[in-house]
Amino acid sequence: TWYVRGDWNGAVTETWGDAVETGPVSVSEMHAWRLANPDAFKNATITAGATYLFYLTGDGDLYAWGDNRYGVLGLGSTPTVVDVPTYVMSGVAKVVTSAGNAYENGDTTFATAILTTDGRLFTVGRNTCGQLGRNGSADDANLGLVELDFKVKDVSMGHDHLLVVDEKGNLWGIGSNSYGALGTTNVGGNVSSFVKLDTNGYHPARLQAIVESEDKSDYIEQVAREKLGYVMPGEKVFYDVTPGA
Repeated sequence: TWYVRGDWNGAVTETWGDAVETGPVSVSEMHAWRLANPDAFKNATITAGATYLFYLTGDGDLYAWGDNRYGVLGLGSTPTVVDVPTYVMSGVAKVVTSAGNAYENGDTTFATAILTTDGRLFTVGRNTCGQLGRNGSADDANLGLVELDFKVKDVSMGHDHLLVVDEKGNLWGIGSNSYGALGTTNVGGNVSSFVKLDTNGYHPARLQAIVESEDKSDYIEQVAREKLGYVMPGEKVFYDVTPGA
């Protein structure tokens, strides 16, 4: 059973399950939808932005609702609030959205990246640092294809930068590099085109193993928290992240 809650003008607050919450979609409506779609939650994932949500079915159909400023939901620029789960696109392998937003301080750097099952990458939203990987540094409220010379295997989006892993296990980044998140290229500024990050001698197969492992997120988080700690801008810290190493 999924439980999802938000509070931006009541736009994101929903009920998926047995808990009663206020919101634009009533509990009875959500229960009725669940009963009519008994397999909808199998292998499904929910991704939460600051004030909006994405729901990806096990079959690769993507739905979104909530705050749609800058077109971050992938539904175009209007409406600015989507109060019911709305279909975005099919053939989706993964959706990520900007992390680390200081929304309570007025930060609305909303951006989304959608990875398809055939290795294409689409982005939409704020582009202040070029994090969409296209359109220079201009915001774009419409989903657009990122032109790359390789197929994308995995994707992650930070506050104002984007990281992708290609099918050979190489790591690429674009956007803000204020704190060295994108390696040594223009530290303290922006990276305007995708750069291949130096993995310090790690064989691509090692990164590939992490990409394909089911628990890669937990494993990498554990490494970051327990092994690396906080790394100052410009500081080089190396640790073998190969599972089982």
